[in-house]
Amino acid sequence: MNRKENVTLEEILDDIMLQESEPNHQALLHWCDVYPEHREALARFFATWALQLEGNDAPAIDEDRVASRMVSHALNLLYRERAPAPVGEKVSLPTRLHRMIKLATTTQEQLLAACSLDDSLFAKLDRHLIFFESIPRRCLEKLSEAFHCAVDDVARVLGGDPIPLTNYKSKVKPTLRQETFLEAVASSDLSDAEKEAWKRIVSAETK
Repeated sequence: MNRKENVTLEEILDDIMLQESEPNHQALLHWCDVYPEHREALARFFATWALQLEGNDAPAIDEDRVASRMVSHALNLLYRERAPAPVGEKVSLPTRLHRMIKLATTTQEQLLAACSLDDSLFAKLDRHLIFFESIPRRCLEKLSEAFHCAVDDVARVLGGDPIPLTNYKSKVKPTLRQETFLEAVASSDLSDAEKEAWKRIVSAETK
């Protein structure tokens, strides 16, 4: 949308409630780009809205109420996760899944357990050996929850051409075979119950 001049913060928040269906990261970045002078207030508003949705509360657009919720530790955490970088500052995101682990507050073992993955699936996702179109959205959501980032950020990391290993000794460059997510799941060390769960998720998402 185009920027409106001479509008109050309350009017901006009203516009957000009319145009946005949920407080996602991309929406926050968009509105902060349009009204950078209100970046702090917008970040508080989106964080509070997200907390209220988690508590099944109706989102409020009163600025005082938004500010008062900042005393909550959970709100502070959401604000840190969702607030964009200052205007003009570029954020460098990791381009590989294994590099995101180094920046996360979780270990790879904890991540695999939380996301219902095993080492082989993680490695294939990291090297783009799984067709991106076949990766269920639930997998992207699980990873975004574990890394505390937007689903779109995870999608950007998992998309792209296959990545070869750098330590192979053969003079002939190995062929990189891609497979579907369910094919990778089938050959993984996940339990039968976990494999069936992924099958149900993929089936439900493709209907």
